[in-house]
Amino acid sequence: MDDHHDDNIQVDGCSLSFITSKSERLIFTWPIRGFSELTTSMSTPFFNFMEEELTDSVKWKVKLIPMDVDGQGNSVVTAQVFIGHKDADPAQGFKVTISIAIRTVDSQEVYKVGSSIYYLARERYPDGGTPSYKATLLPWQELIDNNSSLLPNNILTLVVKLRYSFTEVCVREDGIKDDFLNPPTSLSNDLGEALKMADFTDMTIVCDQKEFHCHKFILAARSEVFAAMLRHEFLEKQNSRVDVKEIDSETMELLLNYIYTGQVQDFNRVSVVDLFKAADRYRLDDLKHLCEEELIERVEASNAADILSLAHKYNAQPLKSFSLAMISRNVEEVMRSPGWKELIQSDQTLLMEAFDSLARYNTELKNKLEKNA
Repeated sequence: MDDHHDDNIQVDGCSLSFITSKSERLIFTWPIRGFSELTTSMSTPFFNFMEEELTDSVKWKVKLIPMDVDGQGNSVVTAQVFIGHKDADPAQGFKVTISIAIRTVDSQEVYKVGSSIYYLARERYPDGGTPSYKATLLPWQELIDNNSSLLPNNILTLVVKLRYSFTEVCVREDGIKDDFLNPPTSLSNDLGEALKMADFTDMTIVCDQKEFHCHKFILAARSEVFAAMLRHEFLEKQNSRVDVKEIDSETMELLLNYIYTGQVQDFNRVSVVDLFKAADRYRLDDLKHLCEEELIERVEASNAADILSLAHKYNAQPLKSFSLAMISRNVEEVMRSPGWKELIQSDQTLLMEAFDSLARYNTELKNKLEKNA
């Protein structure tokens, strides 16, 4: 018997594709003793995701900087998660969703921040392939002032939650993407229909003179912004009507559909940038991450400066890393773009980051050439 295995089997014009997918969740608790005397950064060793041969080259580590400096010159506590991939294959993608928080003396998780890292292709990173997510947790003085709850016995406990998803997809010949990995459930279908039918609704959102009839309890459960709006004595609570001027009706329609179903119907129907901003405005972090992933796929030399500015403003670190990488590898073309000219005039700090990334990329390139000479 022939042991040869084809990834794509043809039978009378039919196509059979294979999808490999696996996910792992973990919680990493890091107690750091004698924190108030700590002035230099601390790092964990690299740990492996999974121990199987397919993915054992994916590693991660955490770094804490107790007295970092933010863009305004304030002393802050920051944390950073690094993801490394030894033998990366662009046909095999992974996504790491990250959450970082401080654990209080009563085991509550506070000052929580989060984002996602998406692996596309190793060469897109200027440093050779070590994406990372860095975030400010809180001002250093605020941490010291609240030592009884945040630093019991002078110990800072950092909680890092990671969800690693590995996917390898054999693309169909017709180019059609299958939603098999993220199928709609009966619950999401039913809630989507409830939004369309507008039965038993008790709130109206108006955009561009278009009305969306919604359910308060769903909006409040899914968005802390809507929850705050409806919980307090705002005008919206009294009238059960919200006039939204910052978001167009098409973006709002996709936003509400995501709130009800947990899915994005079609990124091609609306500006991904507009949906990204709306997700940030209403604190829909998962939707923001989905938009970030879509924008990463769309970063190119002509828009890299614009997307860099967007990522910097909305604290989307993985998107920012990809934009910096694109600029470093295509600097001449980027410098001719309108976005670069606007960046020069509007944000000198971000401009310096771009030049710093370019310098690291050139150093890495020089080292590679000397090694191969």
